[in-house]
Amino acid sequence: MTHETVVCPACAGRGTYVALVRYARPTRCEEVAMTCTTCAGLQTISVEHHLRIKEGERMRRERIDRGESLADAADRLGIDRVSLSHIEQGRQ
Repeated sequence: MTHETVVCPACAGRGTYVALVRYARPTRCEEVAMTCTTCAGLQTISVEHHLRIKEGERMRRERIDRGESLADAADRLGIDRVSLSHIEQGRQ
């Protein structure tokens, strides 16, 4: 059985991204290379994961187009906000 993969859309296949980290003491900001949380630094994701991400993006666009908040949509669907957010982000 083959496991098809695609380039991670979150990091464009780099496996990392640059985050701006703000420190309180002493107050300063610093750019830090972080491991991509979508592909866990592997640079690719499964086709199934990619499809979940695309479907979640579509669902989020439709919800926003309806003028519905995440909380309202979650209540309507009978699920908690975190679960709906994960679905929209392709995590579930």
